[in-house]
Amino acid sequence: MENKDWFETWFDSPYYHVLYKDRDEKEANLFIQNLVVRLNLERGLKILDLACGRGRHAKVLNEMGFDVRGVDLSESSVAFAKQYESETLTFGVHDMREEVATNHFDLVLNLFTSFGYFNNKLDNIKVLKSVKKSLRPSGKFLLDFMNCNKLNSSDEGKEEKLIDGIKFFISKEIKNNCVIKTIEFETIGNKHHFEEKVSVLKFDEMLSLFDAAELNVVDVYGDYHFNPYLPSESDRLIILAEKT
Repeated sequence: MENKDWFETWFDSPYYHVLYKDRDEKEANLFIQNLVVRLNLERGLKILDLACGRGRHAKVLNEMGFDVRGVDLSESSVAFAKQYESETLTFGVHDMREEVATNHFDLVLNLFTSFGYFNNKLDNIKVLKSVKKSLRPSGKFLLDFMNCNKLNSSDEGKEEKLIDGIKFFISKEIKNNCVIKTIEFETIGNKHHFEEKVSVLKFDEMLSLFDAAELNVVDVYGDYHFNPYLPSESDRLIILAEKT
């Protein structure tokens, strides 16, 4: 049996959506609205939502008047998102390391730490290069990532969550330059074990990746209100880059 990467199994599991069912939709939608204002986006622009999950952000963008394509590696997430499809909103299964369409999009989005998943760091550069190929000349790319410069031992720990009758045991540690979250639970008499593993990519490392992909960083923000990025204080690392 072929060994799959953690994101191929966990994101396609129905239990992933159970665990994260209560994610803050209000905050996410506010971020999208702030993004549209900050970037002064005009209705009708072609936007790619890279690693779109079940399409919640692509749907909001489409409702705001944009032509949106959402792609994700999870077949089950894409199947769910397809219920929202229209002439100006489409979804497909896709590996982010490969370009979606050459010189096609005005803006590519990669939101809520949907980056740094790969064991081979060169794959991160592949993602950025595929983004560049998919962008039109002068097109923009916005990457929203956790602020790894702020990570410390206090981010490690254990917790339990009871959701829909399932008790999730969750532990989080920083190990081998990765943030590793272990999720264990039992349901219908079966024990399950999943991991989330994201590379610790600090600000300077992230800039090096963008430089290697020849994407020009034009601005950096530290939260969903687009305040300036402060390495030791900001909750997020949000990078805006341009294809030159």
